Amino acid sequence: TREKQCDRPRRGHTMQAEANLRSTLAAGTQHSVFIDGVGRLFSSGNDEIEVGDDLDSEEALAVNGLLGHGEGVTQLNTPTRLSSPLGERAVSVAAGDGHSFAITANGAVWSWGDG
Repeated sequence: TREKQCDRPRRGHTMQAEANLRSTLAAGTQHSVFIDGVGRLFSSGNDEIEVGDDLDSEEALAVNGLLGHGEGVTQLNTPTRLSSPLGERAVSVAAGDGHSFAITANGAVWSWGDG
């Protein structure tokens, strides 16, 4: 079951940050990815994306691995920590309809989802 849509801003999960590092986030259609103040990755949302040519023909399509926690994890209601690739600190994230990217402090690019 899907949670009720929110028509007003509401406070969500707080991401702890060190004073000299900024937290950042990126939002896809049905999921979000976050970096906390120390470079740890988190994600939340669900693995469904809407596909179709117009509003009348849209249907939900599940994208395995969209949240980055492996197959079988299809919905996360709160930001949940991803295992860090090789223990590296993330510095940037991006999210699309069915995929996400992270860039680490040493310049490595990591991706997950569909695409």
